[in-house]
Amino acid sequence: MANRASVSYRLGRTVPIGSYENFKITCEVTLECEEKELELAYEKAREFVTTRVAEEEADLLGKFD
Repeated sequence: MANRASVSYRLGRTVPIGSYENFKITCEVTLECEEKELELAYEKAREFVTTRVAEEEADLLGKFD
């Protein structure tokens, strides 16, 4: 029986929008995997979170232009 594991990745970003105002974005994902797949799961979690944070930042900044 394979050993089960999980990996989490969280990223937070504070983005200034001017006039001493800013917004905070945080995204976290936890993936369950086999112990031997930890590196792959970590990379998938990191890619998912960084992509989502970047998309959310771009979307929100577009609303303040």
